Amino acid sequence: MIEPSLHERLPGSSAVAAAVAARVALVHGGFPLFHALLLASRGHEDADGFIADRLPAVAVHVPGLRSTAFDSEARTLYWEPWVDGRRSRPGAHPELLDDPSALQRYVENAANCGE
Repeated sequence: MIEPSLHERLPGSSAVAAAVAARVALVHGGFPLFHALLLASRGHEDADGFIADRLPAVAVHVPGLRSTAFDSEARTLYWEPWVDGRRSRPGAHPELLDDPSALQRYVENAANCGE
């Protein structure tokens, strides 16, 4: 489950769009790098930090990710029901903050379980 918790602190709907794009990256490959680049490129938290128009520009930097399918699924918020599902408890898994492979396994397991 990718939970867009930043949407509670940021104005606008860009955190949800960014979370959906991260879910698209998981489906099409490249989630760890896309996620890292996405966080590195976000704007200030007082603004709508993840401008939806910038998401494809971030995907360009992930080998093999940018495609018509990526653009379409990110633009139409195809995975929004999956993203806005039940809340996770990141504090219950502190290893996810320091280990990208653990984060990837966690997300893949959640996706496979329908969580």
